[in-house]
Amino acid sequence: MKRIAIVISSENGHTKRIANQMASQLNRLDANVDLVNVASQDGLSASDLAQYDAVIVGCPVYLGDFPQLLMDWTWEHRDQLNMMPSAFFTVSLNAADPRPKARAIDDKVLRNYLVQTDFRPRFVASVGGALEYTRYGFFKRCVLQGVSAAAGGPTDTSRDFDLTNWADVAQFVSAFFEQDMTSDYATVNRLPVAPHPVWPIGLPRVA
Repeated sequence: MKRIAIVISSENGHTKRIANQMASQLNRLDANVDLVNVASQDGLSASDLAQYDAVIVGCPVYLGDFPQLLMDWTWEHRDQLNMMPSAFFTVSLNAADPRPKARAIDDKVLRNYLVQTDFRPRFVASVGGALEYTRYGFFKRCVLQGVSAAAGGPTDTSRDFDLTNWADVAQFVSAFFEQDMTSDYATVNRLPVAPHPVWPIGLPRVA
């Protein structure tokens, strides 16, 4: 797994920071990594994607919704993606919520993306995002302050908070790079009742 693409959608920047950290870790493992942000440029074409050994797809989640451009790209290239070693991660405030019901929501979010795009990654993760109070307008700041308060999170709107568990991000990348199917990040373990079969790498999809 020498050449890896990380394809994301990131408008506010935190998903990109997470992807950059993933790329740095993979580079230290002697992988050659390219980061593509479909929010600011076109996604990889089919011929471009064919040049990679593996791919990681990631996006933020806003009120249960995903970036449409990334969903369209994933759907368009789903057959090609499903023949490669692949991983998918979401970034949200919910992923930083310690309550058990938040974990069920994370699983539902992951399933929704996979069902809507017919993407079959071998590894998945839910990553905590950031509360950037100082960058929000009044209404958004108040709403997110209330959401954070309900989860026992930070509510000081005079500053920003990084809620990402960076050790968790590193473990996810390691599991993906090593293709460790015993890991909790393996889709068959994280989502044991999958929305569709998790096909072995190299086998064609049967309609």
